[in-house]
Amino acid sequence: MRSTFKVLFYLKKDKHKVQPVVPVMGRITVNGTISQFSAKLSVPPHLWEVKGGRAKGKSLEADRINRYLDNIRIQIGKHYQSICDRDGYVSADKVKNAYLGFSKRYKLLLELCDEFCKEYKNRIDVDRTIHSLFRYQTLRRDLSLLSVRTIKSRIYPLWNWISLLQRSLPPI
Repeated sequence: MRSTFKVLFYLKKDKHKVQPVVPVMGRITVNGTISQFSAKLSVPPHLWEVKGGRAKGKSLEADRINRYLDNIRIQIGKHYQSICDRDGYVSADKVKNAYLGFSKRYKLLLELCDEFCKEYKNRIDVDRTIHSLFRYQTLRRDLSLLSVRTIKSRIYPLWNWISLLQRSLPPI
């Protein structure tokens, strides 16, 4: 069965106050069901083209915004395709949750650290040392602090961590 699928972006304007930058929201539509999410991006309203759902012009900022939105659109399309191939039944919420990293298939980095430390703790004195466990627990604590400071959230999908680290680390 063929399903309809569309991703569009719009500005979430506040009618009561004028804002210099406005948050961009995304809307996923699958077979008439709608799911909305924040694109985690803010743009000046004068740069936004409502009809196209993207920034207008060829300025450096408009190009950066459009590349970011295209990347989101491509990722959502890949998630949609993988859900179609795997489950057969697709809904807008399933696609959104897969994109945000809340599906069963994806794990959060801090959850992976917790699982690893738990398994590591069971193997102490067998083939692991307590000192190494302390190092892993320190790493987990530091990642948690990093997520709160940079991302402002403890809920962050693993694949988003990879792109964050690639941007923040110097090239080799």
